[in-house]
Amino acid sequence: MALSPLLLGSLVLLCCAIVALQLWIISGRFIPAQDVGPVTETTSKILPQTSQKGSSQAQTSPRTGAASNRGPKCFRLTNIPLEWSQDDLLKPLQELEPSLSHFDGRISLYPACCGPTTQTVLLNLQTCYAFFQHIGPDDKTRLSIPGKVANEAVVLSVDCNFYGLTPLNNPGDDSVAEFVYPFAIGSQLAIC
Repeated sequence: MALSPLLLGSLVLLCCAIVALQLWIISGRFIPAQDVGPVTETTSKILPQTSQKGSSQAQTSPRTGAASNRGPKCFRLTNIPLEWSQDDLLKPLQELEPSLSHFDGRISLYPACCGPTTQTVLLNLQTCYAFFQHIGPDDKTRLSIPGKVANEAVVLSVDCNFYGLTPLNNPGDDSVAEFVYPFAIGSQLAIC
């Protein structure tokens, strides 16, 4: 059975369109409507923020100590003593930031990758409290908690500049890692 040149050309064109659509979806530029999350308001750093009457998103000054409704944010705290639990960490933080008494986030403790004597903590906040609002993406803040371990101050480092990547274990000497990455060969996408 022979296909007419018109039908064959139409099939080739349809296949090319399907491949182009798949590459467009893979590239991340296509976001289906059902996958889009709730729309959030953002403020410009250039234009001053204007207040809207009846707005449900009240924002407060960092000086007031109140929580802001800016949404969830993750912070990394390092140099946590190994013997500390979540409560041991949360108590001094609540002393520094009283609004943390209504803590609505999650604390995850992990052994530090740089040595067996400290822990790394991921602090996932549903509400970005005033104390943490001044920590920008390129900032690292040090917190001194006096007399908590052997009557000496514990100095914690707080940052959020880890791009979602932070070592959460002590890998040891004979670690093996496998990397899988896509790369383009001509017009085809290959996984190696």
